[in-house]
Amino acid sequence: MTEKIIHSKSINELLIGVGLEKSTHPLITIINTEKLSYGEEMIGKRFSSDLYCIVLKDASCGIDYGRNHFDFDDGVLVFTAPKQVFTVKKAKTKK
Repeated sequence: MTEKIIHSKSINELLIGVGLEKSTHPLITIINTEKLSYGEEMIGKRFSSDLYCIVLKDASCGIDYGRNHFDFDDGVLVFTAPKQVFTVKKAKTKK
């Protein structure tokens, strides 16, 4: 059975869901991913949102995008549209 996708409908819902403070602007925010951490219990969880996102991703990121695995060792910008799914593949601790 496929696990339910956790869906965020707004920026603030997304920020609160990952343990960060609400945004001061309802339409745009910048998340410093060094402040994020998630443990082994998050592996396999799937997330989507109603948001457009631009993410700078490198090899230390524990999230896969889409149905395929991509090589992010040199870093990459990922652009996503609403309803696209991310899956946590490994735990991440704060630096």
